[in-house]
Amino acid sequence: MADQSNNDYANWMSKLPESLLDCPITELAIPGSHNSFSAQLDSNSEVGPGVPPVIHMLGPLAKGIMYKWSVTQTLSFKDQLKCGIRYLDLRIASRKTSSDIYFIHGLYGTTVAAGIKEILHFLEEHKREIVILDFNHFYEMNEQHHRAFLDNLINMCGEKLCLFVGMENLNLRMMWENGLQIIVLFHHQIATEYVQIWPGSTSIVFPWANTISVPELISYLDKTLMSSPDHCLHVSQGVLTPNAGYILGHMNGSLKNDIAMKTMPELVKWFRSKTRGKQNKGINIVTADFIELSDFVKSLIQLNYE
Repeated sequence: MADQSNNDYANWMSKLPESLLDCPITELAIPGSHNSFSAQLDSNSEVGPGVPPVIHMLGPLAKGIMYKWSVTQTLSFKDQLKCGIRYLDLRIASRKTSSDIYFIHGLYGTTVAAGIKEILHFLEEHKREIVILDFNHFYEMNEQHHRAFLDNLINMCGEKLCLFVGMENLNLRMMWENGLQIIVLFHHQIATEYVQIWPGSTSIVFPWANTISVPELISYLDKTLMSSPDHCLHVSQGVLTPNAGYILGHMNGSLKNDIAMKTMPELVKWFRSKTRGKQNKGINIVTADFIELSDFVKSLIQLNYE
C-alpha cells in the first residue's frame, strides 16, 4: 500500500501515480463535502427559503434550531481544501437586503464572491490541484440573477476554468498542461450558453437517499453506484437527512452529535470495501458531513493507490 505522498493532502492530486494522470476523473476517488459552505452560516441571519413551514411556527426559537441542524461542516473552504476536499456542494440564493448572491442552507452564509476568493487563494498556492464547484440548488433566482452570477463567476475564475470538453476528455494531465484548475457544474438550463460551464444535468449524478437510517443509506449507496450512467461524475452522498419531526424530537441535539458521528464510521467502512472508478462500478466522488471525522479524506484518497 502506498504512503499517499507523506499524508500531504493539500497536494494529493499532484502526487498521484503516473498511471492515473490520463484517466478521466470519473476513474478517481475524490473526497467531497456536503453543504460545503455551511461552516460560515450566519446564526443571526433571517431564515431563508426552502425551510419546512413547521420550523417557522417555532417563532424566536427557529433560528437557533435551524443553525444547529443546518451546519454540516466546521471547516472553511480553504481548510477543507487543505485537508484534501476537491468537490464542493454549493447552494445559493438572492437576498432581499442585498444585490449579492449568498450561500444558503436554511440560513444565509457568506457571499459567493467571498467564498470564491478563498478557493482561488488556495489554488494559487497549489498549482496542480483541481476543484469541482457544483452549484446545484438555487433559491429566489430568476434568469437575470443566473446570468449575472455566471458572468461574474467567469470573470473571477478567468483562465483557471476548464471549458466543457466532455467527460471522456477530462483528466489531470490535460488540465495541468493548460493551467486549468476549476470545473464549474451548474444545474440550470442557462449553463448550455457558456463554454466555461458544465451543464449539471448531463455531467453529474448525485442520488439522494433521503433517510435517517444508516442501513438504508448504505443499501441505497450500493444500489445507485451499480446503476450509475456512464460518462458522468457520480456523487455518493454519504449523509443522513433528518426531517422536521426528527429535529423537533431532538431540539437539544445537533446534526454533528446526533447523526454525523454515527454515520461517518459506517460510510468509511462502506467505501473502503470498494474499488475506485466508474469502469469498475466503483467509487468516484463521496460527500460527507463534518469531513474531519473518522479519517474520511485519508481513507478515500487511499483508494487511488490500491
